[in-house]
Amino acid sequence: MKFIFFYSQIYEFYYNHINKNISEIFDVEAIKINDLKNQGYHTFHNGISIKIELIIEKIKENFGNIILFTDATIIINSNNVNQLKDFFNKYSDNDLCFADNNINFHYNIGIILIKCNEKTISFFENVLIDLINDKGWDQGVVNKHLKNNYDLKIYKFDKEKIYCGYNFNPKYKDTFLIYKSFIQHDKNINITFNNRFDIFKKYGLITDKEYNDNYKII
Repeated sequence: MKFIFFYSQIYEFYYNHINKNISEIFDVEAIKINDLKNQGYHTFHNGISIKIELIIEKIKENFGNIILFTDATIIINSNNVNQLKDFFNKYSDNDLCFADNNINFHYNIGIILIKCNEKTISFFENVLIDLINDKGWDQGVVNKHLKNNYDLKIYKFDKEKIYCGYNFNPKYKDTFLIYKSFIQHDKNINITFNNRFDIFKKYGLITDKEYNDNYKII
């Protein structure tokens, strides 16, 4: 199972963090893109389609296999990395498996298991057309299309293991596998970056040295 994520220059910390933790477990592919500017209230609002374009490209490149596609902005529990492969394999009979938003009933597209087949290509190609035409938010468009009948087997990861949220629930600190961080996006990407790091430090998910070495000057 290939683990694919995309990142930009400002997210170099996450590039190093992901590779350090899982490069011996998964075939890791990191895709570097240009830093994105805030598009209103979210970086991926207003028809920004780079994530969906990359997903389609990687499905086609890995046709017949299963991939994990994630944002860079995740924290991996280094104490539990030996559980990751078996955990994701439990969901491998699904066409698509998403992280649970935890704050509503939506699917979060920051961590996706994808069975690379014609059905998933068709799904994301239709998402892309809609996203570009309506200049929407990629996650919102994906959730809209998931309500349609694509003959896809769709599921969500255990939300206590793949934890998503603006904050982190400390009761899962020893047992979580991956934390997908949410944040209120700011037009200054350094502020957005630092806001995530403040959360990581608050809940002890990074060391003081990691915090001090990577906090961005505003």
